[in-house]
Amino acid sequence: PPSPPKDPASLVSAAERLSPHVPELPPGTVHIWRLHLDRTPADLIQRQQVLSLPEQQRAARFLRDADRWQYIVSHAALRLLLGRYLNVPPQCVEFSAAETGKPKLAGSHQSPLRFNLSHSGQLGLAAFALGEEVGIDTERLQPGFDAATVATRCLTPRELAEWTQLPTDQKPAAFYRCWTHKEAWLKATGMGLSKELNQFEINFCTGQPTTVVDMQDSRHSTRWTFHEVTAVSGYAAACATESGISESIILDWPG
Repeated sequence: PPSPPKDPASLVSAAERLSPHVPELPPGTVHIWRLHLDRTPADLIQRQQVLSLPEQQRAARFLRDADRWQYIVSHAALRLLLGRYLNVPPQCVEFSAAETGKPKLAGSHQSPLRFNLSHSGQLGLAAFALGEEVGIDTERLQPGFDAATVATRCLTPRELAEWTQLPTDQKPAAFYRCWTHKEAWLKATGMGLSKELNQFEINFCTGQPTTVVDMQDSRHSTRWTFHEVTAVSGYAAACATESGISESIILDWPG
């Protein structure tokens, strides 16, 4: 990838042009940003300059252009948004990993702000909350996707029995709803690498509040709240937060 400009003032100026307006984030609220990732080559170069050197190096390792561009735009958007929330230049935002591997803020800009990022296809989602953990997931709906085969591996026996009874035309949407809610919860808890999808249950019936039952630790069942995310056509999405978050606000960028 091309190297970023050496002049810090140029970087700050570019970030100011790219960054969106961010409304105030009060306690008890999660901001969910729908990020539209389809950008021009000129946009990609600008956003690449916002990334850290390790992020640029990781982007360069992607074999497919589409994967590289998706990574650049989504991670640049995360930095630009964090810069606005923290009131610092996006290039100065530092990250570290919790014991679970979940990314968190580090360095001199540590704050109660919590965040999470997901992207699939041309859609990204970024979630932000104060003092409460948050996880978000989106998946592009794949025509002809063999949900039945995957369902046997990632649903519990009770979930699988419930899903099997659904009408055929409702099964794909129900499966994606369950899948994204499970992934969002794993990302919120930080257990994404240590817990299998069939080790906990999600109530994925539409029209009912979504709940989670962790068969290995019942304390997790009452600590979390799910927020419905209206994704763009062709995508499923879900957001999970600690129970102190009662309101969700969806924002679009560009929008």
